[in-house]
Amino acid sequence: MIPPMSHMPELREMKVLYLKWAALILLGILLCSCGKKAPPEPPGRTALPVVENLQIDREGGRVTLQWTLPSIDADALKDLAGFYVYRAGSPMALADCRTCPLEYAPVGDVAFGSGRVLPRTWSFIDIPPAGYFYTYRVRCYSRYDEEGPASRTVSVIVPGENTNGGEK
Repeated sequence: MIPPMSHMPELREMKVLYLKWAALILLGILLCSCGKKAPPEPPGRTALPVVENLQIDREGGRVTLQWTLPSIDADALKDLAGFYVYRAGSPMALADCRTCPLEYAPVGDVAFGSGRVLPRTWSFIDIPPAGYFYTYRVRCYSRYDEEGPASRTVSVIVPGENTNGGEK
């Protein structure tokens, strides 16, 4: 049965009213969001520092890395748990290739409370396979397993038995 024409204006007014409420609800949702399209940052955490003064020393097939941290306040150190050491290796034939991509793999984990050789100085010893050109970098990590920015890289040649090579 078709409603009488006298009820049509009421239906139209009801539709308009529903559309206004829907628009208000949508506007409220949009105004309440922050608009940032990234994972939320946990409160009270400071950014992890970048490892400084990364140095490399090779003695035979043994590679020793040493690094320091910048002077930072105790708040920045409270979440620091340690350092991840990464290594990328290339065959000796590609040692001079500056455009070849490097694939870093983790080779070490130095706890913040260990591996110190001096105050604010940490060390890591690696014995990589001979006959390769290696590049290393170090990153801090927090107790939440978040990683900080990568350090600058250092490189070394670990010669094979019949090759001569040295630090780079």
